This record gives sequence, C-alpha cells and structure tokens, in this order.
Amino acid sequence: MGHDFGLHWLQQSTDATGKRSWTKADIDTSFSQVHHLQLADFDGDGELEFVTGKRVYAHASEPGATDKPCLYIFKFDRQAAKWLKQVVFEGEPAPYAPLNPEERDAMKDFRPGSAGTGLLVAVRDLDQDGDLDIVAPGKSGLYWFENLRISKPTTSD
Repeated sequence: MGHDFGLHWLQQSTDATGKRSWTKADIDTSFSQVHHLQLADFDGDGELEFVTGKRVYAHASEPGATDKPCLYIFKFDRQAAKWLKQVVFEGEPAPYAPLNPEERDAMKDFRPGSAGTGLLVAVRDLDQDGDLDIVAPGKSGLYWFENLRISKPTTSD
C-alpha cells in the first residue's frame, strides 16, 4: 500500500477446475508508504529475504506521512507459515511537522539520520566482507546500513 498503511502478499491458489484465484494476506500493517522492496539473501542461509520500509514523505499528505521512518528485513518462516520481521532501522516520528502538507520538508521535519527506503533500495557488498549491505536513498538523505553478519578480521600491532 504505497499510499496507505500495510505490506501485503497475494497467495495464488487453484480450485478443482483449475481456475486461479488470489487471496490477499497481511505481512505487516504497522507502517505506511511502502514503495520499494529488494530481494536478497541477507543472512547467508540460501533463502531470499526482502528489505523494505517507509518512504519518508512519499506524499506528505498521505496516511502515516509523519510517522517514524523505518527499514525492515522480512523472512518467510515456512514451518510456521508466517513472516518474521527484523528491524534494520526505526527512527522517530515528526510530531512538529506543519499541519499543511505543502509546508512539510523531510530534512527539517525529521531528526537527522531518519532513513527511509526512497524509491530504489540497493543491496551490495559495499565493504567487500562477504555479506550484503543496504543502501537506502530518500528525501531525508542517503544511508548505508552495514550488515554485520560476517565479522571482519582484526589486525594487531
């Protein structure tokens, strides 16, 4: 729901005649303005997870526009048949944002460091340590989230 609350998935099924139908199911309805997701194996188990979150001020007048910015990784647990959420980032809301949406400015209304997903999250091994990192651009800035799954060797003097 890019312009409202909710992240959902559609499950395909077929009846006895072979007719297909789709059933909408919630993944997470706690945040709004989901605009992009990126699939990748963040934990190295061979299964794909996806990263997504709130696009800060996708449109400043929409539901949840001034709520906390966030970035999450979601993994489907096949045994439990449910989605698991891992927090990458949760910021603070913009409680003093102007009431008039046309006067809102992400760089002023949200605290510095308030990351969102923007329109294109990139997943790359930026520090070349063998795991995937996240780059999240948006109206509040450009952010690099380093994946700490693989520890880096330390050097001693």
